[in-house]
Amino acid sequence: MNKYVRPATIEDIKVLAPQLRSADVEEVRAAIGEYSVAYLERAFYASDPCYVMLGEEGDLVGIYGVVPNPLQLNSGAVWMHCTDTLEKYPFQFLRRSREGADRLHDTYDLLYNFVDARNTVHIKWLRWSGFKFINYHPNHGKGKRPFYEFVRIRPCVKQ
Repeated sequence: MNKYVRPATIEDIKVLAPQLRSADVEEVRAAIGEYSVAYLERAFYASDPCYVMLGEEGDLVGIYGVVPNPLQLNSGAVWMHCTDTLEKYPFQFLRRSREGADRLHDTYDLLYNFVDARNTVHIKWLRWSGFKFINYHPNHGKGKRPFYEFVRIRPCVKQ
């Protein structure tokens, strides 16, 4: 951990929920048909781990986690939601992104999920962080919107 990332708390959800980027809220609505504080709470409780990202001034920038896949050992659905405060710290955020994704690979060999094709900020971040796009789904989720499927596989280390 560092001063920009810490384990999330349920209190963080109450602070973050009303501040999330509209693109993030719309992505959740398109995928599952609703967006609410209860949705974020479910994501928080289902995740192992779940972290918040902090800005230079200690302000909450976003939240992310991994929901373990009970059917596939060492794999999980990675997710992230950010506030507009992210725009204040673009370089700090990018500098630590790969490190954060690498940290998730301490537990998970495979990280995966879907991203709304309209969510260009997350798509750029995913590429920067080493995720690969493996499929395009033109009618994904409840909203039947275009989504990209993405993965990141733990790098093999030669011994």
